[in-house]
Parts: sequence; structure tokens; C-alpha cells
Amino acid sequence: MKSFPRIALVLFLSVWPFSYAAAQQLQCSPCSKDYGQVQVGSAKQYTFQLTNTGSKSLTISAKRKNGKDFSFSKFSLPVTLQPGKGTQMSVNFHPSVAGKETGTITLISNALNPNLTLMSRVQAWLRMGPTSVFRHPI
Repeated sequence: MKSFPRIALVLFLSVWPFSYAAAQQLQCSPCSKDYGQVQVGSAKQYTFQLTNTGSKSLTISAKRKNGKDFSFSKFSLPVTLQPGKGTQMSVNFHPSVAGKETGTITLISNALNPNLTLMSRVQAWLRMGPTSVFRHPI
């Protein structure tokens, strides 16, 4: 009887990492996107795939963006993802000035990775005339 608590503790500790790892896990594909070159005054959209790779449902409750020319396209919150299911999130880039810009999107959820950050890079350029193009130096 004295060894029973030790056996129970060993069994708990050997199973615990597996149950913890199988809980909610939010993943993105891709997690980084280079939009390439976008002309000032035009827009470009990219869609990120978000998937719950865990065994419990998760809820994305908030979103934040960093980058003045980036915006979300119809991504209403909260979003609940069942295990193995996913959703798409579109991010628009509409440059207001020429130059290189990096934006980040952070999704806040109840997953084991509660702050998932996606990154976008882009080079905006301005058309000066019918045949000439000004590119901001990098």
C-alpha cells in the first residue's frame, strides 16, 4: 500500500504531457507572407489558413494589427474552431506611400499558444509617368 501513491504519481506524470499537448493548438499556414510589390493606390489581399490542430475546441477572441496600411477583410470575432477544423483570414494591403513596410497580425485565443503572430512584408511603389517607375530605396 505504501507504493501505491508513487505508482499513481508516475502514471499521472507519464500521461500528463500527452494530454497537455493534445489540447487546443492554433496554427497558421503560412505564418509569414511577402506580398511582393504593390503600386501605391492599389490593393492586394492574401488569405491565411488558421487551423486547430489540437483535440479540444478553441476560440479566437481578439485580433491586433501593426502596420498602418494593413487591414482585416471580414474576420468577425469571436471565432470557435473545433478540433481539426479551420478558417481563413484575409489581410489587405493598401499602400498610401512608397516604401518598404512590415505588418504583424496577432490573434488572441484560449489555445496553448494564446498569442499567434503572423507577419507580412511588402514593397510599395509609385508610378511617376506612363513608362517610369519610382521605387523607394531599401
